Amino acid sequence: MFDEQISTIATDSASVQSGGEISPVSDRLKAIAQITVMHPDFKQAFDAMERGMKSFGRTGEPVCVLLLGGSGCGKSHLADRFEQLYPRSTKNGQAHIPVLRIRVPSDPKIKSCASTMLARLGDPLYARGTEAEMTKRIQHHLKKSETQFVIMEEFQHFVDAESEKLFLSAANWLKILIEETRVPFAVEGLQRTKKLFDADDQLSGRFDGPYYLLPFRWFQPGNPPTVASKPFRGFLKGIHRAMPFKDCVDFSERSVALRFFCSSQGSPRRVGKLIAQAAMIAEEKGSETIGLDTFAQAYVQRCGYQVSKERNPFSKEFDLDDAESELEKGARRSQKDAGEGVFER
Repeated sequence: MFDEQISTIATDSASVQSGGEISPVSDRLKAIAQITVMHPDFKQAFDAMERGMKSFGRTGEPVCVLLLGGSGCGKSHLADRFEQLYPRSTKNGQAHIPVLRIRVPSDPKIKSCASTMLARLGDPLYARGTEAEMTKRIQHHLKKSETQFVIMEEFQHFVDAESEKLFLSAANWLKILIEETRVPFAVEGLQRTKKLFDADDQLSGRFDGPYYLLPFRWFQPGNPPTVASKPFRGFLKGIHRAMPFKDCVDFSERSVALRFFCSSQGSPRRVGKLIAQAAMIAEEKGSETIGLDTFAQAYVQRCGYQVSKERNPFSKEFDLDDAESELEKGARRSQKDAGEGVFER
């Protein structure tokens, strides 16, 4: 049902078993952590980054990418996967860094961001120099390290500083880096990052997108709301078929998927953490099976406090019909708050 929409990258489950015996716990949990489901939004963003990297040295102007999304929706996982495809190496004492990945500091300044880039590029004097001097050294190191793509995460920190001067300086500094180095950039951040790009046409004109990674939905807001659970169930199906266990409850079966949605509100990170917690419980029991009872226990552990069976989405006492009705009401309220026909994904 979902196979035409998703693909899955994962460690083959056979690789975490040896001679019919289960390998150490960490091997199987690492395999789960490496599962990547190429659902449509994720694949679209991934493909855009691939096009950006391929543009290095081939076009007059590099193809840059703006990626926006909610917390826990896969931006960091996307960066992880992309970086893993182009690992660092060292030849004759010189670092080769095809993909440079940095995070904008939470208390951002141009110099602190430049210092972070220099540190990742191996500059021993990464904290020294004026802003202009540091920027010149970045250009030098990017060329020396043969860097073909730069990923800048948490770019919303420049917006959060609420300083128009810093706001405009950050946009100008980024433009200069792109112009002088001809290296394609991917800028990732929460949705409010778009505010910075909207304020500078010259900067936004250099970027494709924005591409969005947002929480999955169970209902599409409307009057009346319509069921929109197919992408989420496809995402769960991709994880299920890559699980390194012999027997798991079918994550994508409608009632099970609804339980996952109620426990995560459509956040891929929350789903992943819950599945990892359930896998740890199964490992501790020496079990090859992960059923609803295991997820019910994992949910309690993830919450950090005792949850009544009626409020635990994976409990038999949980009222699925009532839960779905509440989700539908929430979608109706979202439509009303946004205005008829105005709601945007």
